[in-house]
Amino acid sequence: MGLRSSRHLSHLQKLNSLISMPSALNFLRLHPQCAVFHFRTYSLVRFDGSPVERVDKHPFCMARVYYNEKEETVWFQASDGTHRWQQSASEIRILVPNLRARAKEIDVIICSESLKISSVATGEVFLEGCLQHRIIVEESVWDLDEDEGVLTVYLQKMNIELFAKPHEHSESEWTSLFRDSFKIMWDDCAKNYQDLPEPVMKLHRIREAKEQECRLSDNRESKERDAARELDDLRRRTRMARLGALRGFSVCDGM
Repeated sequence: MGLRSSRHLSHLQKLNSLISMPSALNFLRLHPQCAVFHFRTYSLVRFDGSPVERVDKHPFCMARVYYNEKEETVWFQASDGTHRWQQSASEIRILVPNLRARAKEIDVIICSESLKISSVATGEVFLEGCLQHRIIVEESVWDLDEDEGVLTVYLQKMNIELFAKPHEHSESEWTSLFRDSFKIMWDDCAKNYQDLPEPVMKLHRIREAKEQECRLSDNRESKERDAARELDDLRRRTRMARLGALRGFSVCDGM
């Protein structure tokens, strides 16, 4: 598990006291994931599960944002290796490895606020939880690579918060997959906003065009000011030269 903080130890003590209650004990037997998710940590990995070094942390917890170019994709993997996930502005992608089964033997239940992956035959639950935010069920799908034993789930974000604040693209970010699972750090990886919802992307492009126009206008004005300043300097130097010449002529003439 790693190092325990005093807060974790306090939580363990409370959990132990709750377990002594019959109702709580029965609940934990039925939902064992609730007892472990609180302490579950994660690591940054690639698609194949190989580790990725954490990026150098910015002192203000800033992360790079990109809208067009492609960058190496980082996945957040649970410490127990049961699953890993990543996100873009509009989609959550989940990988569940080591599922040696056929597609017809896997039951995937995708609801607007929850996800459950289990065995049809035995009922064994491979992954289950209440999603941190709502999704669009009709646009969410899953696929099983039977040769590799990897199940991939694609969840389409509903993005209620983003549509409420269309200029705040960070509102599309999930900080965890499930409400009670590990929370990721904001600056763990770059932000992929290539697939922002079309209305939001349209507003972004309009704003970018206006900002670009302002930058060009400011640049033109700056160049015009520089040119005017250089012209004034030239005129000033010319006047000084003429004045110097006139003064020199009058002095010589007086001699």
